[in-house]
Amino acid sequence: MSTKTHLYITQPEFIPLLKQELGECTPLGEMGLLSATAKPDICFALDVWPNVTQAEISSINDGAAKLRMSGSKLWHQYKLNFIRRGTLISDNFKKLSNFTVNFPPREALPQIGGFSLLEQNQMLFCPKRWKSMPDGIYEFNEDKEMPPSRAYLKLWEALSLWGEYPQAGETCIDLGSCPGGWTYVLQSLGATVISVDKAPLAPHIAKLPGIKYLQQSAFALNPAEFERIDWLVCDIICYPERLLSLIESWLATGNAKRMICTVKLQGEPDWAIINKLAAIPQARVLHLSQNKHELTFFYPAPKHLWVNFEN
Repeated sequence: MSTKTHLYITQPEFIPLLKQELGECTPLGEMGLLSATAKPDICFALDVWPNVTQAEISSINDGAAKLRMSGSKLWHQYKLNFIRRGTLISDNFKKLSNFTVNFPPREALPQIGGFSLLEQNQMLFCPKRWKSMPDGIYEFNEDKEMPPSRAYLKLWEALSLWGEYPQAGETCIDLGSCPGGWTYVLQSLGATVISVDKAPLAPHIAKLPGIKYLQQSAFALNPAEFERIDWLVCDIICYPERLLSLIESWLATGNAKRMICTVKLQGEPDWAIINKLAAIPQARVLHLSQNKHELTFFYPAPKHLWVNFEN
């Protein structure tokens, strides 16, 4: 019986951290790592190609035929090697549109397979990738006017991955909200926002309707004083262990229905803290394409945020 191999894709600077998660593996240039390890709760992969196929191809038409036979009608090329040859293979399929998306997305992306050429006549492919966005990278039609910083893109990506959004009639709390990018995202979706920070919000954000600003430390709040929080979000700059304590204090009350929190990594990742966050029942810790040296905590994470290796 042949051993199944899986491709874990990430940004080049995070390949060493991905390798720490996977152990024994084979690097594929700047693309990522091939591994026999099936890790559904992988942190530092932006996308995963489960049960990837490696095949010899005799021609461009043969490559296209092998992709066609695997079941997917749409294909995206990861441009690793022999890019022009891969483009000619792609020309055999329906042209894919620009992957710059709106927020919230107007419609779900269809299933898109992934392929790449390792050598001129050697192809790697997977018809059922983990993420809907090719290579797991979210590029948005950005809002150039309202957000006071680019941090809002992290919450756009997190909510797009979740597939569920705050809405009118819901109450959100944004911990460590200054200058207000995440508060703006929540407010723009129609939710009421409790915005918490010792530093003030940007004036044009503070003037928006539906925002209640509390000028105090997020760590000084008593979660038990809040009856119902539909979404708790947090992009506060703090050590991971302090964030863990904050999350645990809110979990203990049960007053926060959903959570999205940025885990700021300090130098080398503290795997002990990351593992404690990931071990919280129904929690998921992921590196997003809009994250820098940080991770994002989801609770309770929808099932599709775990990699499915059964297909």
